[in-house]
Amino acid sequence: MPVRKSIRRLFVCASVFILLAPSGRAQSNDPDKASSEAVTQAASQTSNPFRGFTGYEYLSFTSDPFGQLYRLDSNLGYNINQYFSFDAGIPLYLASGSPSLGSSGSGLMPVRSGKTSLNNESGPGDVYADLLFTIPVRSFNWYSTLTGTLPTGKVAAGFSTGRPTYNWDNYLERDISHLRPFADVGIANSIYDTGAFVLPYTTYGLVTHLEGGAGYQLVHSISVGASVYDDLTSGQQTVFSRVLPFAARAGPCLAASAFECGNETVGPAAIARDHGASVWIQSFSFHGVDLFAGYTYSAQYKFNTFSLGVGLRLGPLFQKARSTLDKPKRQP
Repeated sequence: MPVRKSIRRLFVCASVFILLAPSGRAQSNDPDKASSEAVTQAASQTSNPFRGFTGYEYLSFTSDPFGQLYRLDSNLGYNINQYFSFDAGIPLYLASGSPSLGSSGSGLMPVRSGKTSLNNESGPGDVYADLLFTIPVRSFNWYSTLTGTLPTGKVAAGFSTGRPTYNWDNYLERDISHLRPFADVGIANSIYDTGAFVLPYTTYGLVTHLEGGAGYQLVHSISVGASVYDDLTSGQQTVFSRVLPFAARAGPCLAASAFECGNETVGPAAIARDHGASVWIQSFSFHGVDLFAGYTYSAQYKFNTFSLGVGLRLGPLFQKARSTLDKPKRQP
């Protein structure tokens, strides 16, 4: 597909640009100044200002043609130093299906009230744990995150796959003056939510996810960003809908997406593939409050998603400052 090929080209271009573009930070040729900076850096590392417990609360609201989804993500973590940290948490969901699904030709089953059988559910998702590595390489940063989940959410509501999942994510970024290009590649056995929006479904099956884009700092604490993404699935996939309850389908499904056809759909890799683009504006405050607004277009399923979010940081800022600035991270 031309759009998907363009996304992959943009991802490759973003990666090359990050690696080869000159850094926006000037390098000093003064040996005395360089020596002084080295001493200061060593002292900073000795005192280890990054060590300590962290806490983060993030409330997001997503609206798309299929309904509205609220997600409250709470986690606690510990920064060992500026290179290693870990955290764990559990999300809470509130899902409400859109009445417009009843006229979409998707073969939905009516309920006693005469209304379409839609998902109006709330409850916890899967408990998760993250192990984060920060690897500074010359003038750019490489962040590697290994995430694992355990099935504690309700499968019939689409809050869980009912199985353990994993995601190994690698994120590369570089500061070039006020511009911060990034490239992200990961491998997982489930498509996780992004920081930009909560998906109307979740999946179980092998997937390679790609994303490339850039953030731009408008003023001290406000930035804008844009990216393209591609979820490349392979092998058998299972799609769990968050907008339809269990066994909501009656008869053949005429919808374009598997999550409109029923709560759980098993099929080939194509039923879970997605690609598209996102834009967002974000406020990152050193007082500990983050604000987010974003828009995403799915070229695969031809629908728009609008999202809002607010985050509250507790403890050292290191990891959460990274994960909420410019490029929102994927969330299990």
